[in-house]
Amino acid sequence: SSHRAIIVAAVNAPHRLHFPSSGICLGLLLAGLVASTAAAQIPASAYPARRAAALTAIRGDLLIVPSRGSFLADDQMGFVQAADFQYLTGLDELVGAVLVLDGSTSTSTLFIAPRNPLITRLGVTAVDAASARALQLSAVQPVEALEPWLRQRFARAPATAYVAPVDARNPVAAPLPMAGSAARWQAWLTTLGAARVTSAVSVLRPLRDIKDSNELAIIRQVGRTS
Repeated sequence: SSHRAIIVAAVNAPHRLHFPSSGICLGLLLAGLVASTAAAQIPASAYPARRAAALTAIRGDLLIVPSRGSFLADDQMGFVQAADFQYLTGLDELVGAVLVLDGSTSTSTLFIAPRNPLITRLGVTAVDAASARALQLSAVQPVEALEPWLRQRFARAPATAYVAPVDARNPVAAPLPMAGSAARWQAWLTTLGAARVTSAVSVLRPLRDIKDSNELAIIRQVGRTS
């Protein structure tokens, strides 16, 4: 039963799992197994549907969902994507990216870091309309465009910014919010004109608590494997 609890927790938020020293290897192995299994079994059509549900939930506000800020933490056997970013995009190997959902225009924009020639970025080949169409997003833009985009959005109409939890173990130099905690996100977005900044847990948890048939199949499969 303890293994099943770990499996369910891994499906919900693999990067937030904590284990006692005796269970670290088992926990990380299960989290990695769940992540790879989920990537293989969740159909591409599920992600636009999830984003549409999130857009409905935020009404006219913004949902900001960062990916992981770096590739590997000291306590990980392998890279595991930020759970909320994975849930809404399916991009399990993208680092330094930010997904922004705008409820006022019903748009989903992905901001990505410059391409590293040493790393294969699955699912995003370029910052262009073709990548956006392939991912069923409204647009794909460079991460450098995130700040001016947000400034323009907040200037157009007051909005609350719901920010998905960030894995604080992965500091990087830029963009600014990636360099610190959720409190830094709040400070940064306030300077850009956000009327209010709050956690996205209240938006995303109700959506993620309801498992679709694909997620239930993953939980059963990993349960049998373990």
